[in-house]
Amino acid sequence: MSRKLATSQYDDLLCRASLADTGTIPRTPPLEESPDVIPVGTAAVLDPKAYFTGNYGKNVAKPVVAEEANLIYVRGKNLAPAVQNGDVYVYWARAEDLDSPSKWQGNQLLTVEGHGSFRLTDVEPGAITVATSAFTWTPDAALEGKSAVLIGVLATNDHPNPVPTLRSPLDFNRWVSKQGGVGAFKTTVVSKPKPDPTVTLSGDFKLAEGGLAEFLVTVTDMPLGTEVSMKLTTPVDGHVISIPQTRITQNPQTIGVSATVPQNYTSQIETRIAPAGSGVPGSNNSVVTRAQYTPPGASGPVRPVLLARYSIHFGK
Repeated sequence: MSRKLATSQYDDLLCRASLADTGTIPRTPPLEESPDVIPVGTAAVLDPKAYFTGNYGKNVAKPVVAEEANLIYVRGKNLAPAVQNGDVYVYWARAEDLDSPSKWQGNQLLTVEGHGSFRLTDVEPGAITVATSAFTWTPDAALEGKSAVLIGVLATNDHPNPVPTLRSPLDFNRWVSKQGGVGAFKTTVVSKPKPDPTVTLSGDFKLAEGGLAEFLVTVTDMPLGTEVSMKLTTPVDGHVISIPQTRITQNPQTIGVSATVPQNYTSQIETRIAPAGSGVPGSNNSVVTRAQYTPPGASGPVRPVLLARYSIHFGK
């Protein structure tokens, strides 16, 4: 004969284990999907109280990024019949270390002001409370692609912070199922975004007479696979004069476009260069943008008139 598991209702500041958690103890799986321990990226929330109260029914966590100062907010709900005060703590652990608290008890995060906890005061019964000062965590590169768990604690006089007294070994999920004031959020640490290698070369162009102009970009001694594009910022009859993104396949290489422009035409010329990820620019490398104009009606060989020339060199 099966015995029904005895349950009780938590009556203090609740930090949910999942969106389905209403405070019944023991909590049931999932136990590492707390919507109340909330990494939000590197930008602070403008009004944490309003934002996290307004979306209490959602999990709004963002990815945790290695080598960046991630901000973590914590919220809870007062299930006690009276006004409650408390303190918020946050820890992080490698997922594989959860059952060995001695490996993560020392991983206590600090708030942006450098404090080890955040004080919650005068939380009315049934009210949602928010630690408006974020905790910070900068995972090192070794955690990229690894699972980590953020552990939030809402401690009160009736339910003090249980983390410092934990002993190894521990069945973490069984333990957290009985802790209404503890929420765990499991996440995968993602890689830090690589900086955009694209360089923009800008310069002015003006043609008083108007007429047919030619725009050329010459790439010399750059790694094959470098990508180059060009555009003029002032449209002509609604059309943008441009050279689409082109992959460099030889050395040197010139790409270009011709267009008729009206009298007194002025524009910025923008050339975008994205050096290939492999290979190193040669010592004589350059990217040169030229704008030239051939006067109409001239007899005999006519040299184009150089109207603008801009160049860049990639070096140490």
